[in-house]
Amino acid sequence: MCAGKPHEYSPFEGRGRLKDMKTDQEREAHRRFVQALQHEHLTCAKPDCGGAMDVVDLTPHNARVKTYEATCERCHMVEKITGKEEHQPAWDVARSE
Repeated sequence: MCAGKPHEYSPFEGRGRLKDMKTDQEREAHRRFVQALQHEHLTCAKPDCGGAMDVVDLTPHNARVKTYEATCERCHMVEKITGKEEHQPAWDVARSE
């Protein structure tokens, strides 16, 4: 803990998960990806717009990573929303303790 900075509790503390910490931008990109994946309503990320986004799934049939293209109905901004391939997913790791 650094002097002068309040300590925030992390459920991953002491578990070697420091590499999993994300920036605000990465968290927001992940949140938008999950919204697209779950067919939830997306709004334009452009400041002062907030228009509804028309989302199209561009993922090829045999792809390992989902890709979407979202177009704002109001300002016509186009946003590419892509997932990330996980090479070592936690759900696929068997542990013997």
